[in-house]
Amino acid sequence: FRSERDGGGIYVVSTLGGTERKLVAEGRDPHFSPDGRWIAYWIGQPGVFYRGGYGPSRSYVIPAAGGAPKELGVGGGPIWASNTKILFQGYSTTSADIYVTDFPSGTPAKTGVYAVLAKQKLVMGYGPMTWTGKDLILTAGTGNLWRIPLSPETFQATGDAHRLTAGAHADSHANAEGKHLIYGAAFQNDDVWSLPIESDSAAVRGDPLRLTQELSSELGSSVTADGKRIAFMSLRNNKVHVMLRDLTTGVETTLHTFDEPRTLFAAIRPDGKQVAWVDGQGKSYLASADGSGGVEPIAGPDGGVFRCWAGSRRMIWTKGRETFLLEPENKRSWLAARSNFSSPHASADGRWVAGYDMSTEGRSPIVIFTLGEEGAPADSKDVIQVTDGSHFDALPDFSPDGNRLYFVSHHDGFQCLWTIRLDPRTKRPLGEPKEVYHFHSAQRSPTYVMFGRRMLTVAKDKIVFNMAQRTGNIWMTDLPEEGRP
Repeated sequence: FRSERDGGGIYVVSTLGGTERKLVAEGRDPHFSPDGRWIAYWIGQPGVFYRGGYGPSRSYVIPAAGGAPKELGVGGGPIWASNTKILFQGYSTTSADIYVTDFPSGTPAKTGVYAVLAKQKLVMGYGPMTWTGKDLILTAGTGNLWRIPLSPETFQATGDAHRLTAGAHADSHANAEGKHLIYGAAFQNDDVWSLPIESDSAAVRGDPLRLTQELSSELGSSVTADGKRIAFMSLRNNKVHVMLRDLTTGVETTLHTFDEPRTLFAAIRPDGKQVAWVDGQGKSYLASADGSGGVEPIAGPDGGVFRCWAGSRRMIWTKGRETFLLEPENKRSWLAARSNFSSPHASADGRWVAGYDMSTEGRSPIVIFTLGEEGAPADSKDVIQVTDGSHFDALPDFSPDGNRLYFVSHHDGFQCLWTIRLDPRTKRPLGEPKEVYHFHSAQRSPTYVMFGRRMLTVAKDKIVFNMAQRTGNIWMTDLPEEGRP
């Protein structure tokens, strides 16, 4: 089993009782081999690799009696198909799929499951897979369970995906026993929340407040510098709505609606005058907050992706390992830094960028780097490491005065809100990170919101972020006969 004690890891205990024994640090989702001799597991962060196939995660096998682990490949969620076959969700720099590998030695090979899902316009969801001996059961689409036939000999997908469950709940952790399907069904509501805080001093002024009240999913949020307006994505009736809300009056405006369920986030300009967003195809758009002028496509460097605003006149784009600045009014762009890290956010003056480095499995230090003017990009050697890289730290953003950084950290086994002071001139860290607010509830947690649609932005009087509430139960239903949906 997985326990969060002492930094988290996998423990083993006899079914007859006794003292548990820590088998391996940081491991997740342990699965015994059919003969009980081995345990498959992965190291990484929950929600990072399951959705979209990216993240600092790797799969391993370790002897149940203890010993040195053996790496299976890049990815997570390994399960046993037999004593000598393992399936796991793997990925590369260009693609992702369910892979199969021989154990104890073998080269991972694609099964073609992702191609089947893509053909039916489905995306794999969060949760472990189940192998029945001829079918792979997994969570996909809006969160229901689907069955995909695989050849027991070659483990290649041999047919379309068939839905096994239906409804608005998120189904996962399936177990097929004979003619019955046992699974967990969770009802999850994603919303935009705010934490009242004097962000320059980190003085918390109350508990989190729920800003959106709908039963639909509200994700990818951002807030203006004065804390008076937010922008976010609302997923309703299989459509995505780009929303703007005035927190003073409560008035909500729909800026745009389109069919693109994989849209990531809505970034409101610090002064609140414009909102930009990126769709699931990587295309970027810009709209005025007052609704005038319609929706304008915006393009940065070829192959680049919009990330955030740098002040109210410039936008940050990334391409490969480089960061660019774009001025949307005159369409001028240039290379600003020979560095690029995940989830970048700029300081209020647009001179500094904070991100996190996902190059190490299960850990990600927060970093800061500068932005150069046209013809003078900042060098990668000037990157400042803010946290020590011993934990999973992510989603950083600056306080309005630029002298403090807020971020999500796995310091205590949960993804809670932390902060660290910065030198006003050099932006180097002053002292150690300090906890700001803990999210240890099993029912309500930011962890349930997938990375890519989960944001954290800081205003002068609040921190706006995405959090989900989850309730559920265990269900059993008849497993449809082969060939029936």
